[in-house]
Amino acid sequence: MKTDARTRYTKKVIKESFFELLKENPLNKITVKSICDKSEINRTTFYRYYSDPFDLMEKIESELIDSFRMYTRDAEYKNLTQIVEGMMDAVKLNQDIYTLLISDNGDVTFINRILSSSYELFKDHLTGLVPRLSPKQQEWFYYYIAQGCISVVINWIQDGMKEDSSEVSEFIVRLDTLVIEGLKD
Repeated sequence: MKTDARTRYTKKVIKESFFELLKENPLNKITVKSICDKSEINRTTFYRYYSDPFDLMEKIESELIDSFRMYTRDAEYKNLTQIVEGMMDAVKLNQDIYTLLISDNGDVTFINRILSSSYELFKDHLTGLVPRLSPKQQEWFYYYIAQGCISVVINWIQDGMKEDSSEVSEFIVRLDTLVIEGLKD
C-alpha cells in the first residue's frame, strides 16, 4: 500500500510542477529536465510514468475526458440539464487545469478530443432527439451544438468562472432546446 501512496504522491508532484511550467511556457518548450528539476525527482522516476511532456499532457487530458464521460454515461437516463450541470461541475472542480489547457500554452487539440469523445457517447441519443435527420446530419448537428457549448464554457473559464455553473448550464440547455425544437418542426 505504501508504494501506491508514494506513486500517487510522485505523480501529483510531477503534474503540479508541469502545471507551474505550463503557466509560463508553451508545451513544446517544456522539457523532462525542467519538470524533474521543479519536481525534485530524477529522470528515471519521471520515465517510470511518462515518456515525455507530451505523454504527460495526454494522460492528464485523458483523465479529464474520463471525468466528462462519467457525467455523460447513461445519457439517455438523464435529462440534458443534468448532463450539462455534471460537465460544468467537472470543469469547475478542475478550474485551474482547464484554464491552463485552453490558454495559449495549452494543447489546441484538447477541445477536439473532448468533442470527439463526447460524440461517441451521444451518437445514439441524437437519433431520438432529431430522428428525421440523416446520420451525417445528426453528426453535423452534434458538432454545431457542441462547438457552441464549448465556446460558452471557454468564455466562462476565461472570465474566471464568476457565474454559478448551474446558471451557465441552464443557459446552454435553453439554447440547445431552442435549436432542437426548431429542427422538429
